[in-house]
Amino acid sequence: DKERGEGDKERGEGDKERGECDKERGEGDKERGEGDKERGECYKDRGECDKERGEGDKERGECDKERGEGDKERG
Repeated sequence: DKERGEGDKERGEGDKERGECDKERGEGDKERGEGDKERGECYKDRGECDKERGEGDKERGECDKERGEGDKERG
């Protein structure tokens, strides 16, 4: 029983260490979550920029169309 008690104590130590590892892995997961959140923000910002660039392209298209009209009339 004394030996079994020793074994239980050692197993308890192992469980404690594994608990520490799990806690550290939890920290890592939390940090990765933060990173994912920040990357999400970046994607959102880039989406905004892409939308604005789309607006700019549309306006440039309008200008090109108007210039085309002018060229046609001049021709």
